[in-house]
Parts: sequence; structure tokens; C-alpha cells
Amino acid sequence: MEGQMAALGMDPVSVHHDLLIEIGLVEMAMDQVMGRDDSMVDAEVERLSCKRAKLNAALAQLAA
Repeated sequence: MEGQMAALGMDPVSVHHDLLIEIGLVEMAMDQVMGRDDSMVDAEVERLSCKRAKLNAALAQLAA
């Protein structure tokens, strides 16, 4: 994976850092959504959970 990113001119450390930041932002959004009291909470939490899972998968693939 690192070789592929290097061929594209991407720094693996920067990509790792960006993924961690994005995961943190998604988790903060989840905390805010869970604090709301409306009918869309479940759908929004599900959407954010899927996004976090994709980011975690990308992070795991980066480490491989």
C-alpha cells in the first residue's frame, strides 16, 4: 500500500494523520447527534457509524 501511495506522490504519514483526524471528527459528530432528541437520531448515527467503519478499514489497510 505504501508503495502505491508513493507512486501517486502521497505521503503515507500524512494520509494516516488525515484519517485519524477524520475519525475524530466523525466521533465528535456522533456524540453531538446522540445528544439530540429527534426522530432522525438513529438514521444519523447509522450513517456516521458506516463512515467511521470505512475510515477504520482504510486506516487498517494503510497499516498493512
